[in-house]
Amino acid sequence: MDVFIGWSGAASLMMAKGLRQWLPRVIQASRPFLSSEDISKGRRWNPELTQRLAKANFAILCMTPENLTSNWIHFEAGAVSKNPGGSHVSALLLNVKASDLVDPLAQFQHTMPTKEEVRALVSESGNGT
Repeated sequence: MDVFIGWSGAASLMMAKGLRQWLPRVIQASRPFLSSEDISKGRRWNPELTQRLAKANFAILCMTPENLTSNWIHFEAGAVSKNPGGSHVSALLLNVKASDLVDPLAQFQHTMPTKEEVRALVSESGNGT
């Protein structure tokens, strides 16, 4: 299962890097993609990002107070959500409340950084739905 991990800003990137390392340990079939780590130096990032967004089954967007209005994160949410086959999008909220999110990102179910919520997120993404 292809999991797109979205980020914007230093705190969000740190969270995304940890998630990229941890996710395959919990869901062995997952193939997380993180642009900062998975696009080779010297490659054009736009075609690679577009391809990864098109094939992602699930997007986890690392949200912090600094990136609430990031155009890229909102673009990534829309790109993954329109994929055929029931792709899912969830924001992982760090020091952010769901009510802080704006549309279109506010339309999705989100994940707070608690053991129970992350377990539910991993369970949902591990189902391949």
